[in-house]
Amino acid sequence: MLNNIDHYSDFIYSLPDKFFEITAARIDLFTIGQNLLKITGIIYFPDGIELRFQERINIEAARYQNEVPKNEQRIYYYDPQPPPNDPDLASTFPHHKQVPSDIKHHRKPAHNISFDQPNLPVEIQEIVDTVIRHQKSSSGR
Repeated sequence: MLNNIDHYSDFIYSLPDKFFEITAARIDLFTIGQNLLKITGIIYFPDGIELRFQERINIEAARYQNEVPKNEQRIYYYDPQPPPNDPDLASTFPHHKQVPSDIKHHRKPAHNISFDQPNLPVEIQEIVDTVIRHQKSSSGR
């Protein structure tokens, strides 16, 4: 899928139809030449939760920068920049997730995130499973 611009753009635009928890989405997709896509956007969830993303998909390589804020406060973000030598992150190198309390220095392995498959469905499902469902169980909804 990542090696076909038309299939990937169809896939990205269909994400709001695949996750009923998405309340709205703004997705901008630009082709830059024959082999490069730039995708930016915000996917909105209940209670002020957002997935802000920026991806560059190239047949040879991909890059991304995706963060999850709630009411403008960053909850966590994913980063493919190689972290300092940290053996705990070796299993998903260079992908990692940065989380509170010291969000710029507290890193965890980013399981199921890669350059070989679309990451947005994994990240959307994580928001549904860990953020939205946790809120509902905490508030008794």
